[in-house]
Amino acid sequence: MAKIVLNGCYGGFHWSNRAIVEILKRKGVLDKTTFVRTKWGEAPTEISESEYVEGERYSMYHVNDESWEGFDLRDDPDAIAVLEEKGSNFCSGSCSELYIEEYDEELFIPKIEEYDGSETLDLIPNLTEEKVRNCNTIDEVVELLRKTGALCHRFCA
Repeated sequence: MAKIVLNGCYGGFHWSNRAIVEILKRKGVLDKTTFVRTKWGEAPTEISESEYVEGERYSMYHVNDESWEGFDLRDDPDAIAVLEEKGSNFCSGSCSELYIEEYDEELFIPKIEEYDGSETLDLIPNLTEEKVRNCNTIDEVVELLRKTGALCHRFCA
């Protein structure tokens, strides 16, 4: 089963600053990180860790000369571990309520649906000709279609 982080309230997906720091500590890259503060209508500003203030939004980070954003942490194992251990209140940034959804990556492709910042997980069946051909019996094909929701139960009863 795969896990992915979503935002459960209106306002937008944001990690708290303390969660970002905890994630970077786990990765062992906090000392190699540059935080970039971005404010609406202003150019991104590089800041030091000591200037990294809770409550402000930081949308981009540089680790070992590679840029990444908070969205890059949706399926990151360290980020998921921090959210599971510390909880949503610790990890959610302003106007966010982060939570984890699980899905079977063999059967589904995740698609995040968003309305005004509130997100839900839409699972798209990952059916391929190869997966169907790997079934040995028609019952296995029917079971595969059931698991992915591609076949309604009333037709398979």
